[in-house]
Amino acid sequence: MSLLEEVNARVAAKNAEILAARIAVYDKIDGPRVGDYMEFPDGKTFRIAHDWSDRVQPVTCEGDIPVQTSTKPLM
Repeated sequence: MSLLEEVNARVAAKNAEILAARIAVYDKIDGPRVGDYMEFPDGKTFRIAHDWSDRVQPVTCEGDIPVQTSTKPLM
């Protein structure tokens, strides 16, 4: 194994450790999170764009361009 391959392997291993630690913290968050999808009874799907603590801001998932909607209170 070349020196470059050894360094790349060490960096990849460290990156995997960092990712695992961050995922563990992220998974402890209760409720909806930024990036989560919300599906409503009428069949429309929204993605959470921002978390305002007491409500989330969804955007539609229709078409190629996200469209901001009004903020919705958390349930």
